[in-house]
Amino acid sequence: GSVTATFAALTANVSAGAQSVSVASSASFAAGDFAVLRDNTYFNSVDTAARNQEIVRVISKTGTTLTFSSYLSGSYTTAQSAQVALLLPVVGARVAGLRFRIPSGNTGGGIFASYAIDCLFDDVHVTGNKGTPGFRLDTSYRCHFSRWSARDTFDPTLSDGTSYGLIFNEGTAFCTARSGFAEKVREDTFTNYTHHCDYVG
Repeated sequence: GSVTATFAALTANVSAGAQSVSVASSASFAAGDFAVLRDNTYFNSVDTAARNQEIVRVISKTGTTLTFSSYLSGSYTTAQSAQVALLLPVVGARVAGLRFRIPSGNTGGGIFASYAIDCLFDDVHVTGNKGTPGFRLDTSYRCHFSRWSARDTFDPTLSDGTSYGLIFNEGTAFCTARSGFAEKVREDTFTNYTHHCDYVG
């Protein structure tokens, strides 16, 4: 998925637990739209990662107020240029029964999804990924991995010797990885403001 160039600036700060925001204009939004609520706060200032953001779904608008389908996880301020940006997400995709084998001497991984919502990855496996994770979600919401594996990522040209198995990254939320395992990989990790996710072997 991707973020569009259509956005509306918040006109008031909003706190975690709220369900609506006030914006400069709601004209470009309609009930059912997915959007990303974000500001310019970064929790990892070293490399400008871990942006303060979350995926929301508009259920109604009244004047310049947008109401969302769920309560907010984070807080957002006008001082940090908070905005709601319209999304073109991948919604409801199902990927099952795939095997990825990266040939020796090549770089690559298995599955990389960004701005994915309600997607399922079942019975997916990668062997020999190099320089990139076997499986990666960026800024995704309610996605699930089941019966997955990542293994044998050793690469002597990398400073740490191996690549990641599975990564949930950049504000990914309410996602799960279950009934899977990683073997001979650097690590599996939730990073850069990923939250409310589960990893169960």
